[in-house]
Amino acid sequence: VVRVVRDTSQSKFVKELYDYQCQICGLTILVPTLKSGKYCEAHHVQPLGRLYNEPDHTSNIVALCPNHHSMMDLGVIAIYPNNLRVIFAFNNYNSLEPNAVLQLKGKHGLKSQYLAFHLKNIYLGETILHEVELNNEQF
Repeated sequence: VVRVVRDTSQSKFVKELYDYQCQICGLTILVPTLKSGKYCEAHHVQPLGRLYNEPDHTSNIVALCPNHHSMMDLGVIAIYPNNLRVIFAFNNYNSLEPNAVLQLKGKHGLKSQYLAFHLKNIYLGETILHEVELNNEQF
């Protein structure tokens, strides 16, 4: 088994910046046994590891609830880099209102290039992207 060694301080910074709330839905999972008392997950927008070799840095990390983390990993949802709107590959995911937007704070420094990579290479809706307006965004 090969495991990528991560810099946990980067993930911790992002989770604390958003007070352990999912940047998509705002959910915070309360867990009294954790030091922070709250739980969310750090998602690397462009995955780490040999295949992608992207940075373990706040510019490539978002704080998500476990559901939205899994959906991003599996390519079921993506985030448009130009307007931060959340899009769905399939119509059977209606847990969000249709115009959900990734919440972003100025100190975060999330880079749109990682959102664009995820949209182009991981998002399963690539075959249906022609049905959704991209606002002339060039990748």
